[in-house]
Amino acid sequence: MNKIKNLILFLLFGINIQFIVAQPLMFYDAPITIHVETAGTLPKLIAANRKYQITSLKLTGKLNGTDIKFLREMAGGTPWWTRDKTWGNTKDYDYRDSQARLEMLDIQEVDIVSGGDYYYIYKEKYSSNEHDNRNIVENYGTMNNVISDLMFYDCKKLKFILLPMNVTRIGKSAFLGTKIEQIHIPKNVTSIGDYAFGTSVLHIRVNSSTPPTISINTFKNVNKQTCKIYTPQGSRDTYWMTWGFDNIVER
Repeated sequence: MNKIKNLILFLLFGINIQFIVAQPLMFYDAPITIHVETAGTLPKLIAANRKYQITSLKLTGKLNGTDIKFLREMAGGTPWWTRDKTWGNTKDYDYRDSQARLEMLDIQEVDIVSGGDYYYIYKEKYSSNEHDNRNIVENYGTMNNVISDLMFYDCKKLKFILLPMNVTRIGKSAFLGTKIEQIHIPKNVTSIGDYAFGTSVLHIRVNSSTPPTISINTFKNVNKQTCKIYTPQGSRDTYWMTWGFDNIVER
């Protein structure tokens, strides 16, 4: 595929051109577009030998946990993580495919629905003596119109994402561990969880004049002096006061 400059994102994904002005040009493949009519069927719509060849993907339709799990794998994430703390030694085990290439994901026209597989499973085995033998299992699945906790956590290849327009909440650590530099917060989002973003975030565009509720740790990993926030007209002061960022631009 021919590489296309980031400026052409406006044509490919409908991104407001003001948002990308003065940002470094990046290069992406033209997106593959797939409609997922039935939630849970994305793995059947992408052949095994194409799964790790796609760098830019646009989806429409419905996605559940099975689909998100598949996307995580495409973007360099792991479907499970096991931490073994036995007799004072800690070992971590996970699975991720080194062939993963998905960097840009457009799910603006997607409905996230509950159901399907867990997209991420965290296990912790703890044993210090013969009388103390504990196992902790945390399962993460989808909820309707929510970017749930850890949904794209540790997807190491992911650099750009457009979220569903009807999303109402972003969970904890949803994008932690990614390489995402710019992100759009949909208008209907009312809250954002702890450690939602990684250190790579440079630009955040919000579409609501009322700032989503955050916690003290929501932007813990984001540099508030260098990251720019793009807000609707007339809402700069409100975001400056509640979110604590210095660089805020009204659009």
